[in-house]
Amino acid sequence: MKKALIFVIALVAGKAVAQQDPQYNLYQYNQMVINPAYAGARDAIAIVSDVRKQWLGFKGAPTTMVFSIHSPIANNKVGIGLNAMNDKIGAKSITSVYGNFSYILKVNNKTKLAFGARAGYSMYKFDFTEVKYKDTEEAAYTDLASANKGALDVDAGLYLRTNTFYCGISATHLNNGKVYNKSFQVRDTGGVASDYSLSYVLKPHLFLTMGKSFVVKENFLMTAKT
Repeated sequence: MKKALIFVIALVAGKAVAQQDPQYNLYQYNQMVINPAYAGARDAIAIVSDVRKQWLGFKGAPTTMVFSIHSPIANNKVGIGLNAMNDKIGAKSITSVYGNFSYILKVNNKTKLAFGARAGYSMYKFDFTEVKYKDTEEAAYTDLASANKGALDVDAGLYLRTNTFYCGISATHLNNGKVYNKSFQVRDTGGVASDYSLSYVLKPHLFLTMGKSFVVKENFLMTAKT
């Protein structure tokens, strides 16, 4: 059996005020998490579940759990899939469920190009009662002290593959879903009122993945990634 030397390159870029998507570095085992066009790319039913934990032993450390199932249908011309994710860090927890769809175009006998889209719902839970404030008189805004807020989410992507090469590009949060948007007033200890506005809007993120395999010799496999 011939083995291959595989190089994988992944680039992630996003424009956002702060990190919103989980730092998910297991995409090579579960690419549908970042690209809906990957649905059906395994040419069979694929089920993947994984867990990523960081900073073990620290309270509020990041934990990400993902489950995905996808399969080609209609003579491998269409891919469908479902993925669910839970990500928790500190006072914030995100639970998301998405339905994935891809149209798979056979370019030639060795190349396939898939166009994918997905839609789902993300529930954001904020529990600032777990936060310890330096100033004991400080507290979270009442409406967010312990709240569940949700938003619809829409993503899209492209995925090109051959027997020895793949390249994917995808964009998340295309609809700029609003998780929270509210104005409120706060009075200080002297009774002076101040107006504030607070919003949490999902900003688009761009993902690019690429991989290439090279035959070295029989029974030899080496993998590199960045």
